[in-house]
Amino acid sequence: MRLVCPQRALSRCFSSHIRLVLLRPVPFVLLPLLSSALFSLGLLRISDALLKDNLELYTPTNARARAELRELGDLFHINDSDPYDMRRMGYIIVTAVDKGDILKAATLKASVKLWSIVQAITIDENQSDPRSAARPIDYPSLCVRFPLPDSLDNAMSLLFDDTRHNRTNVPVEDELCVSNPLLELVKLLLDSSLKSQQILMDALTKNGAHVNGSISIDSSLAELLNSLSLDALGSGVRGLLGGLSLEPETRKIAGAKALMLPYALKHGTEEEEANAEKWELKLAQFLDHFYSPHIKANWWTYETLAAESARDQRRLRHWLLPCFASVSLLSVLFCCCSSSVFSRPLLALSGVLSVALAISAGTGLLLLLRFPLTSVVLSMPFIIFSIGVDNIFILLAAWRSTSPFLSFEQRMAHTFGDAGVSITVSFSARETIDSFLINSRPFLITFLTDFLSFSVGCLTPFPSVQIFCLFCAVTLLFCYVYQMTLFAALMNFTCLREVQQRHCLTMRKMCRSSTKFGSSVFAVDKWSKYGVAPPLRSSHNLALSRFFRSHYAPFLLNKFVQSLVLFLFGFYLLISAYGCLNVEIGLEPLDLLPDNSNGKKALLEAEQYFPDHGGHLHVWMHNLSRVNLGHRRLWLVLEKEIELYEYTEFTGAADSWLRVFLQFYHAKGQFTSNENFVPRLKNFLKMKTHRKYRRDIRFTNDGQSLEASRVAVRLRFVGFQNQSRAMHLFRLLAESSELPTGVYADFFQFAEQFDALLPGTVCSIAVAGFAVVMVSLLLIPEPISALWVSFSTVSTNLGVLGLMPFLSIRLDFVSMVTIIMSIGFCVDFSAHLAYNYSRSDADDNEQHKQQKHLTAEQTRNSGRRNTVERMGNALYAVGTPICQSAATSILGVSFLAHTENYIFRSFFKTTVLVISLGLLHGLVILPVLLTLAHRKRSSGGANSENDRQQQITDCREEKWARTARDNRRRPNSANCSGTSAAEISAPFPPRADFFFPAPSIFDQRHFAFSMTRTGPMFVSREAAPSLYSLNSTLSMGEREKQWNRVNELIN
Repeated sequence: MRLVCPQRALSRCFSSHIRLVLLRPVPFVLLPLLSSALFSLGLLRISDALLKDNLELYTPTNARARAELRELGDLFHINDSDPYDMRRMGYIIVTAVDKGDILKAATLKASVKLWSIVQAITIDENQSDPRSAARPIDYPSLCVRFPLPDSLDNAMSLLFDDTRHNRTNVPVEDELCVSNPLLELVKLLLDSSLKSQQILMDALTKNGAHVNGSISIDSSLAELLNSLSLDALGSGVRGLLGGLSLEPETRKIAGAKALMLPYALKHGTEEEEANAEKWELKLAQFLDHFYSPHIKANWWTYETLAAESARDQRRLRHWLLPCFASVSLLSVLFCCCSSSVFSRPLLALSGVLSVALAISAGTGLLLLLRFPLTSVVLSMPFIIFSIGVDNIFILLAAWRSTSPFLSFEQRMAHTFGDAGVSITVSFSARETIDSFLINSRPFLITFLTDFLSFSVGCLTPFPSVQIFCLFCAVTLLFCYVYQMTLFAALMNFTCLREVQQRHCLTMRKMCRSSTKFGSSVFAVDKWSKYGVAPPLRSSHNLALSRFFRSHYAPFLLNKFVQSLVLFLFGFYLLISAYGCLNVEIGLEPLDLLPDNSNGKKALLEAEQYFPDHGGHLHVWMHNLSRVNLGHRRLWLVLEKEIELYEYTEFTGAADSWLRVFLQFYHAKGQFTSNENFVPRLKNFLKMKTHRKYRRDIRFTNDGQSLEASRVAVRLRFVGFQNQSRAMHLFRLLAESSELPTGVYADFFQFAEQFDALLPGTVCSIAVAGFAVVMVSLLLIPEPISALWVSFSTVSTNLGVLGLMPFLSIRLDFVSMVTIIMSIGFCVDFSAHLAYNYSRSDADDNEQHKQQKHLTAEQTRNSGRRNTVERMGNALYAVGTPICQSAATSILGVSFLAHTENYIFRSFFKTTVLVISLGLLHGLVILPVLLTLAHRKRSSGGANSENDRQQQITDCREEKWARTARDNRRRPNSANCSGTSAAEISAPFPPRADFFFPAPSIFDQRHFAFSMTRTGPMFVSREAAPSLYSLNSTLSMGEREKQWNRVNELIN
């Protein structure tokens, strides 16, 4: 069964197109150049379109966490004054150079000095009015301020009282910037007088140790540090000391490994946001060059991810030109040979140039249409270079396979018939359609499979994947259009130059000399006899192509080798299935940063030394005015709900306004009732010490009832591996609550990817695979071959997913992209082979149907050529382009391996894995499966009949050889026993590989018989490759006419 319905409309469309290209090539060169120049103007706004890398780009657009964050913001109006949700917050982690105790006097003094310099960093303030002069501002002017922490209020009250009475020289403020309180105390100690030191030590140590005038500041600092106990420090201070070690009995702090210096910046307005960004960038610039003999610092800022991504972007941009040059050079090498006529260096350069123009035009068009750009898209040119250049080799292989007997127009039509266009020019409409049905699919398959794969990627829920796949799909569309216009027109000029025997660079007409062929007297006589010169040597029969047909195909299709391949293929499937069960899911924040990034080091140190410093979990109960609790009191139910979230596996204590409220009135001996609950709560919130809880409470519009309540629960031990589990635990608690409850933490959005990746990947693979299978069924002649291609697609995707754990690659949005992309890649290689193999079978059936002297049984049996020969011809046609495509693809993406970013290295690893598996399936596994299926169908008497046909053909070759040498001796009876004279004298069938050896007579050369427009001529096998490699791209009727003419001339 053959599926031919969609091709007729495509045939008419492509027929008109190729006619225009051949008749008017110049417009097809100028229009793409002009459109590229126009669309490339969009590249001027690449800086404006480039999005800052943040975690929202890597979380699903339909994530539940996004809705939870909106609900939290609508209810409680989160801003930079909220201590539990400060977006512009960062920290510096300070450790000792020798990895020792950070609480030594020398390291602590160095830390205080570092923090003092950080606080003194100034920037020029952004002004809304450009006419006003910019003034320098420092951290105290930018920071978010909060009242002094309760844990240190009592400890410093004595010092503050003395300060207010002018008994010390320590400056005191009502509110402090976000910082490390312990470091601020040490700074006060170092900057104050001895009396102030004594007061401060009395407040902190509570041991009555006095400092006399003979004791130095270093001594008082050492005594202070030696006297610190865990109970004396509040939880806020303890959380900023990492790697604490305690004395067992006294619970005094024996040492610490790291010290965290947090900061927070105001960002409520656009001006504050711009000032905060400038200050953080200047902070990172200072810390990047900071040096101390005692301490080292790593930092994480709100701008760290964007700044590190910008550095990777600059590096990738620098690699674009070397990538373009390397791919161009390799393409030129693949298109060159020893002949200056048949080499095509300019065509290779034009092919790479068309891809580069397509990338520029596609990207510029999307930017003109105001689509955003991400740093991941910067890897797109390397991938599109790899995909787009592949088509050059497909087109050149199609040109090489055309017959030199045809006119130039017919050869170009056949070439683009193999590349996705119809046969045109001097053919009838019916011949056009028939030829298109046979020859017009491989290039179209290449484009459609890749385009559909990336189009499906645009439907994934991840914004970064959507943007990347959109840019890839659009640039692929431009690649296809440019190769059907610009490259087709330039190939028209190149092939015309080749037909006219002109030099590939100078365009000078080359003179043909018989010395190119050989000094044989016979050769000179034979060329003189027909009045033509021997043709120049060409690269038509590439050594690799001959290897695939003459050596590789017989070896691969050996029964023992086939059995070994099938055994190894089964083992490969088992290993892949095992790997799929052990694949790690999710992208960690660390993977977004380069290996040597200070931000990455800071995240690792934070996880190592501060596992309980994980931010806060927001728990809120809403619609409380509409909840019917019966006789129960609302505050008691609220308190019970809050206790569910405290001291779990991932949480500590909660900062509950309700608990403080109840303790406050209970200490006064006042009891709360339903009538006085709201009035007392309002009075409670008016007090200065409790004013911070106002943001946690919302009343109804009339102010008579409590509408919503929020509590912040401290998170701890929520590492990257536990984020998904913690999120599900908190949501399960919220869903089981009797009050309408919501929960949210900052890590929720990033943890959503763990739940969305696997279903999203499977769904994308299913949709893209179905689309690609349908394309294969429509464009590959035999449905059974299309099904084997589909099986190869499934096997390749299984291998990619299963081998990722062995390459240290997780299933994240990067590997999700490459898995989707692998569908198009693997189909390209497999579909080309299956298409040529299936087409050969169809041609055989047509050929034997035209041989009227055969019986019906003989026609049926002889219609199935020997599988080795068929597969050899298929590998001869596509083996070399597949290898060349794989080489250029790997070379193009290899530049991504030079980056220090996991994302781009993952692109490189997975793309190489996809190409390798696609090559393995296209050249090893699929040939075995196709031939096994064909042998099963053609089992019976076909082999004996094929052997007899081969014997008759060999005798005809021998007869033709003697005829060509003007030697009319009878054929050797030993070679032709069992064959009749009529069979030997029958017209020679149109074979693709007609040649014969005659080393003893023809001066150690192989000769073949070729036709030119002026008559027949003898050429060497190497000098006339276009005849030797004549394959099934010609229709059977055309080949029959050509060989009938040869019969007439010879006989």
